[in-house]
Amino acid sequence: ADVQKGLAESVKGSIANIKGEVKSEKEYLLGNVPCRDFEANGKVQTTDVSLKGRFCLADNRLYQVFALGAKDKMLTADVDRFITSFKIEK
Repeated sequence: ADVQKGLAESVKGSIANIKGEVKSEKEYLLGNVPCRDFEANGKVQTTDVSLKGRFCLADNRLYQVFALGAKDKMLTADVDRFITSFKIEK
């Protein structure tokens, strides 16, 4: 529970950087590694942006992978393929 709380704080920090709002957030295990996926919308300067990412905590290391781009230019299938390609090998 504390790990997921920390991951949620990481998500909040990333979303704050784009002055964004969470669209979705999901906690789960990637193998036995606690992770949190999220989607958000916000702004970078005058551009409406989408942010989609994954945070995982393994062996006291925070892993993060995300895609940020203009809201009307992000291709969901490409972003999903990129994020789900992330693996942690032990």
